[in-house]
Amino acid sequence: MKKLLPLALTIVLCFSLVACGNKRSVSSPSQIEESTSPLPESIENIPNATQNEDETISTKVSVGEYITFGAYEQDNDTSNGKEPIEWLVLDIVDNRALLISKYALDCKPYNEEWAEDITWEECTLRTWLNNEFISEAFSPSEKGIIPTVTVTADDNPKSKRDAGNDTEDKAFLLSINEIYNYFKPSKIDCNVTEYAIANGAYADEEKRTCWWLRSPGEYYGKTALITPVICLSTSGHHVESDNAVRPALWVELD
Repeated sequence: MKKLLPLALTIVLCFSLVACGNKRSVSSPSQIEESTSPLPESIENIPNATQNEDETISTKVSVGEYITFGAYEQDNDTSNGKEPIEWLVLDIVDNRALLISKYALDCKPYNEEWAEDITWEECTLRTWLNNEFISEAFSPSEKGIIPTVTVTADDNPKSKRDAGNDTEDKAFLLSINEIYNYFKPSKIDCNVTEYAIANGAYADEEKRTCWWLRSPGEYYGKTALITPVICLSTSGHHVESDNAVRPALWVELD
């Protein structure tokens, strides 16, 4: 994976006016305390999606481009079948492209039960992404070009909370470090699908949502995430809460 840029040293506070995630153990959502660092300049101009018609992805794709690959229920109308998934190309390394879904595709807790120090390696969301999601979203031939890669255990850069061990995955979530590396503030927010909303995802008036990262939060029992006010929450949200899922994966280029 691409070498990460150094983290900014200045820490500023950003407070969200929305409440993301529905804790399964309480009747109403609680606010998320935001703690963030400035993001570097990155992806600027994003063209329209390039249709992937033959279950291969051309080496001509570029960073910042949208492509379609796989399919997943998105409009919450199962009668018309699954919709093609649009992906943003974040990086290209050694004839592989790193993709992240354009929209938050579903809504899941980071872990089905509260755990004081749950890591990406152990969480139920990792299991879901690499089993149910991969099986549901991709054909056998499409799965054939999704490599299993080493996903680094990136500690929380502010609290230095231990992220556990590296894992071997096909699908994963971005880390805080990768957010710093690949995004700029004006490109970090994400809209959510009708299907994810039906499954419990938060959506503001513009249908922006909160989406999970894989890095631990600053406090025990929490995991980092992105909020609709274009803030990176390093403090995090309760792992058993329902928040939107924005998968990432690498694909082999043809």
